[in-house]
Amino acid sequence: ALPISANEFQSINLRTCFKNKDEHQEDWEVLVKCCSWSRDGARIMVAAKNRLFIFNVETSDLLTELQTTHHTTIQYCDFCTNNQLAAVAVSNYSVELWDTNSTLKIANFSGHLSWVHCVSFSSDGSYLLTCSEDQTIRLWQTSRASKTNAILKQDLDVVFTEERIMILASDETRRLHLFSGKTGDVVCQSDTQESSITCCCLDTECAFAALGDRKS
Repeated sequence: ALPISANEFQSINLRTCFKNKDEHQEDWEVLVKCCSWSRDGARIMVAAKNRLFIFNVETSDLLTELQTTHHTTIQYCDFCTNNQLAAVAVSNYSVELWDTNSTLKIANFSGHLSWVHCVSFSSDGSYLLTCSEDQTIRLWQTSRASKTNAILKQDLDVVFTEERIMILASDETRRLHLFSGKTGDVVCQSDTQESSITCCCLDTECAFAALGDRKS
């Protein structure tokens, strides 16, 4: 017997959301990365390029549009089950937490060392689960999210000991950040340097850090 196909309710074409006078026609091809339901089933959230679209299910009307960090691509997204929060995994290895009502980014989760491919809220919204190509699964408390908007670069150093994993990384504002690799918490950060940081190194006791910049 042939399998029975479900009836399609409706279709939303995201290409129309990207067409404007500043974009060439070849840029209109849009890869839709993921989608997610709201708790009440009245809205759907759809991710494409570095934009997040929220549609009304019944009417297909665009309700909200969010734009993540410049020069990033959304890898995955998820609606929180009990409030207006949305979690978005982006291509700079971080996860952004957004308030879909105010359309404001309220926090960053930084700590993964490679692509984050999935994010998922707990049933009460107090925790966020993320998994990455760095072979780790991380559990975050949404109430303790870092409020920094720093975008980490790929120049970093890691120190492993029996008790801890420490990560030293630079950001686009010319600062160094020291993270706990187990919790993702920021331990400390440096002042802004005079020139862009090109490399960094952490000593084995995690007491000192060295850096190189574009001024040599």
